[in-house]
Amino acid sequence: MKNKKILIVAAHPDDEVLGCGGTVAKMAVGGAEIFCLFMGQGKSSRYGAGSRLKMKEDQNVLKKEARDAAKILGINKMFFEDFPDQKYDTVPFLDLVQSIEKIKNMIKPDIVFTHHGGDLNMDHELTLRAALTATRPLPGERVKAIYSFEIPSSTEWGLHSKEGLFFPNVFVDISDVFYKKIKAIMAYKSENRGYPHPRSPESLEIIAKHWGTVAGVEKAEALILIRELK
Repeated sequence: MKNKKILIVAAHPDDEVLGCGGTVAKMAVGGAEIFCLFMGQGKSSRYGAGSRLKMKEDQNVLKKEARDAAKILGINKMFFEDFPDQKYDTVPFLDLVQSIEKIKNMIKPDIVFTHHGGDLNMDHELTLRAALTATRPLPGERVKAIYSFEIPSSTEWGLHSKEGLFFPNVFVDISDVFYKKIKAIMAYKSENRGYPHPRSPESLEIIAKHWGTVAGVEKAEALILIRELK
């Protein structure tokens, strides 16, 4: 992965850790240059109209936590958009697409990681659609591979139909870097959850071990390869 440029297109801060934290940590060790675009504010939907000051303070905390997690995983640079949490469907779709295109054209990534389309969280679904639109395979497109990842507490709680289920076809051995994923998720102190919540450190280890048994390794992350140009 040396000299490769990776772009993570994440709906909210902490999705990058939950979805592909071990994978990008491994790629960073291998010499890849990692970038992350956060599409939305994250958790602003939890506040009422009279809590704008508190919301702003918490947004600043969340951004600091994201930067701390990035240092752990080896992410080189982050970009923050400001689309409203849990309200991406109220935003013109073209705005979502163009926000990704702007960053994509700036850094010229080889590989993109983003969300699964069957997630319960609609922001995740729209982020995927926008990412696919922004990286459509026109002549001269630099992106050669697109992967979707799962988000515990959203992917498995999503649409339980054949079309909506997460059926991974790529597994990344993260046994040696799993500790970085846990350290990074713990950096999101304001987002920490206790067991048995799916995003707790204990649950993330269970998930990694499960995918490890599927792939024949100690711990793994699971991905869906959406498109690849060899």
